[in-house]
Amino acid sequence: MGLFDEVFEIITQWKPQKKYPNELKYRDDLMNFIHNKLNNSGNILFGSRNVLVRKEDGRGLCDIAVGNRKVGIELKKDLKSKSQINRLQGQIDDYEEEYEEGVIVVLVGNVNKYVEEELRYRLQKKLDKSNIFGLQQFRIKLINKSDNKIKESKQKSQNIFGFNFNPFG
Repeated sequence: MGLFDEVFEIITQWKPQKKYPNELKYRDDLMNFIHNKLNNSGNILFGSRNVLVRKEDGRGLCDIAVGNRKVGIELKKDLKSKSQINRLQGQIDDYEEEYEEGVIVVLVGNVNKYVEEELRYRLQKKLDKSNIFGLQQFRIKLINKSDNKIKESKQKSQNIFGFNFNPFG
């Protein structure tokens, strides 16, 4: 398994410590989680690792870089509009030059589900174009860690009148 897949798997396990007021706090929380998972999984045969996980600063760079810019992580908090998707697409175009294996986009906060669907569609379309002869160098994945997932699961337990009913509790 490559670093991109390993980082993706780690992010799927991540749960933010709390609901943060800004993207920077989510970034720091996620960065610490990734660093601990990558570097504190001491292996008997190989010992501990020292994979670089750092904040990125500057235009054309993701929020977090892993493994000396092998993998970029871009967080998006409160994604609500198509203009934000357009901006993100432009950012991803820039990232192709900077990150060797690819970029993982992580949605946090309150994300509009229709905007998320549009983003997934556009990212897949971009991947389809870059996948020449079955060889794909740059990868993009999207993970939704937003609050909406919690709300959606609560709504499923409501009856048609919108009331929660638990006969055992």
